[in-house]
Amino acid sequence: MEPIDGWGLRGDGFERWPPRQALNSIFERQRCCGEATVVEVTARQHPPCFTATVGEDDARVDLIFLGRNAVPGIAVGSRLRFAGTAGRSGGRLRILNPRYCFVEGR
Repeated sequence: MEPIDGWGLRGDGFERWPPRQALNSIFERQRCCGEATVVEVTARQHPPCFTATVGEDDARVDLIFLGRNAVPGIAVGSRLRFAGTAGRSGGRLRILNPRYCFVEGR
């Protein structure tokens, strides 16, 4: 059975993504989907936590991968599509363990 909200997987294995939105239109406590370039990465060892900050114009969103101190392929300059529920901490928008994929040719 197909999910009706557009956030699941189809039977053919290709992910279905909701419409992308600009980073400055992402609000906390709402599901969101965006596409942007990684402008900064940081890693913490104890407890493991990898953060990729994506940016577009003057808007920034932290994509936080809990339990990992690296995510293969994610580096400054990488272009990502991401989805998840945004929250706010320390005045910054953050998405914990987002869905993501690499976007090429942009």
